[in-house]
Amino acid sequence: MKQMIVDIKKIGINGEGIGYLNKKPVFVQGALTFERVIIHQLKEFPTYYKATLKQVINQNNDRVKPPCYIQQQCGACSMMHASLDFQEKSKLENLKQALYKYASIRNQKIPLISNPSPLGYRNQCKFILGIDQGNISSGMFESESNRWLGIDHCIIHDPILERIRKQVVALLNKHQVRIAIKVHEEGYRYLIIRVLEGKAQVTLVATKKIDDAKLFKQISELVGVEGVFLSINDSKSHEYFGDDIECVAKNKTLDVNIHGLNLSISPKSFMQLNTKVATSMMMYVADLIKPNEHVVEAYSGTGLMSLLVAKKAKSVFGFDINKDAIINANNHVAMNSISNITFKAMDANVGLKEASKRYKSFTLIVDPPRIGLQKPFIEQLLRSNISKMIYVSCNPSTLAKDIASLRQKYNIVSIKAFDMFSHTPHVETVVLMSRK
Repeated sequence: MKQMIVDIKKIGINGEGIGYLNKKPVFVQGALTFERVIIHQLKEFPTYYKATLKQVINQNNDRVKPPCYIQQQCGACSMMHASLDFQEKSKLENLKQALYKYASIRNQKIPLISNPSPLGYRNQCKFILGIDQGNISSGMFESESNRWLGIDHCIIHDPILERIRKQVVALLNKHQVRIAIKVHEEGYRYLIIRVLEGKAQVTLVATKKIDDAKLFKQISELVGVEGVFLSINDSKSHEYFGDDIECVAKNKTLDVNIHGLNLSISPKSFMQLNTKVATSMMMYVADLIKPNEHVVEAYSGTGLMSLLVAKKAKSVFGFDINKDAIINANNHVAMNSISNITFKAMDANVGLKEASKRYKSFTLIVDPPRIGLQKPFIEQLLRSNISKMIYVSCNPSTLAKDIASLRQKYNIVSIKAFDMFSHTPHVETVVLMSRK
């Protein structure tokens, strides 16, 4: 197969190196800026190429040996071959490029808060169960393929999570359970574990209800395990949890204390995957709130951000379309005896309309999914009586596109980035905006 030499000019939003061939960008996973590389397996698309890195001719001084031996196969930590300093600069550069490309924002000062624990920071795993050399194992699909890869150890996970994962897999082998390689088969599909403050929730996802009481009991007896759950999912979707989830051993919730707040977390509740950096980011958001302000949070989830803000604000109104999340959030209000906060289960557009009826003026916090804010929500937002807005984003591109629309009525006050996911290209951003 023909080999070619390419000079890498920049890093893409997925951590890949970008060079140019025939005036079209070529994406090369594993290449770094300023490197000259040999590529092969070139694939042409209408507006770009993709290629495989074969050899680095001129190496960037920030290239390092990945501490994980399957980094290239797994692909989840797509920037582990670069120094942490290079990773952070690349994330900031991509954020700034997105803001300039979509919202014409340039020369904006953007500080970045580093991750204090670049390894062992992830508090949840969602693994696909499979067979590796005749034994049950947990793993995932290789990067850009449908080949399953058994993963013996992950250095990004909380060490307690990793210990429990290996112990659960050992018990699955001991009990010789069935593994459903395909959806129509009967057996277990996924293993999901969350660890907060050293306490763990273990969820097994199966295609059909399975009565493995002895297995569930032995999992619950592992050190640190607070609850064991069984979820049924026989769909072909990429969702891990099924609609049905049952506590099959020990506690129905994971009860923890984060930054002085008592929380009761169910397996399907959304929690940021890096507790330390997420808490730091939420406290920064809380610091942007003044004591006399009414605050509204869209996409409030289980309510941690709102709960932290409520300690300072005059009142808080949070809403989310996920009914289970709102049940969690209202439980948290009661558990912490907070009197100035209200949560409701409702669509973002409906929630924003109700907020505008509740308050003559208020501060809005939005933390939407990666797709960003929907057009009807933005249109309603521009017509509303929001005096200040705090946009928390996990996607620089959709953030910049939304800001381009919001700048009709809002000025940018400040932008701050948080490196929540070391060794990946992802970055969290908090943008403070004020009404013109």
